[in-house]
Amino acid sequence: MWVVLAAALLLASPAWAQKPWEQRVDIPVEIPLDLPAVALVNPFFAAVDAPPQLLEARLVKNFDGSYPVRAGIYVDAEGTCLRSVVLDTALPAASSAVTAELARTRFSPALLGGTAVPTWVTVVLELAGRIESGSFSRVRTLPLDPHLPPQLAPASAVVFERRDAQLPATAVEALDQLPLPRRFRFKTGSLSFSHSVRLLLEVTERGGVGRLIFLDCPTGLRNWLLASAANWSFQPAVRGGVPCTAWVILEATVAVETSSLATAALRVVGESPLRPAEP
Repeated sequence: MWVVLAAALLLASPAWAQKPWEQRVDIPVEIPLDLPAVALVNPFFAAVDAPPQLLEARLVKNFDGSYPVRAGIYVDAEGTCLRSVVLDTALPAASSAVTAELARTRFSPALLGGTAVPTWVTVVLELAGRIESGSFSRVRTLPLDPHLPPQLAPASAVVFERRDAQLPATAVEALDQLPLPRRFRFKTGSLSFSHSVRLLLEVTERGGVGRLIFLDCPTGLRNWLLASAANWSFQPAVRGGVPCTAWVILEATVAVETSSLATAALRVVGESPLRPAEP
């Protein structure tokens, strides 16, 4: 009986009664692992004797489209838009006209407890218009790297100025009422601009475009280029003396002529667009 009691006391002894060499110490130990080397493979690459070559790339005329724009605006307690920053636009060439129109727009100010307050909000407008014509220049077709897959262009970062974060503003989540435009009607003149594009094309054995992936291209031009690509013609790739399907990269500068772009609606979204620049 005494033996059993002594054993129970030993098992129940507190941590402070343990000897130093009986203490548990957790020490992380790094164990090096030899990871197997995996060769990089480009899934779009296929060995050919001759890559595809562009013969003709006409662009569709009179193509109707819709071109959304998102912007962050600062509206003061008087309902004046003191600052606007384009966050995302389908047609970069329209950005300056949009910010100029927002600066002229009068708003019913935001309300908090019945009092007008300044705030940052996001607005969305949908421009409608037509791409009247366009043409390619500086066209290059590039074969694919057998190991490195084609890379998508990184998205352009929206950078707010330091002063934007210093403007007194009520958090949009706290507002009782968002700022609302008293009247908004926007129309640009015709636009003429150029933009570089980079496309990944699957050229079929018959010399047509089977599939198209946009590596670098404004979103407002994509439907237009997709419609145009149906009529592009290539000298197809050749393997063993026989035409075959192969992927190729097409780089070019596209010149664009649009009609006027217009909208009569400005939608205010209850979210803050502010992303201050790093100090």
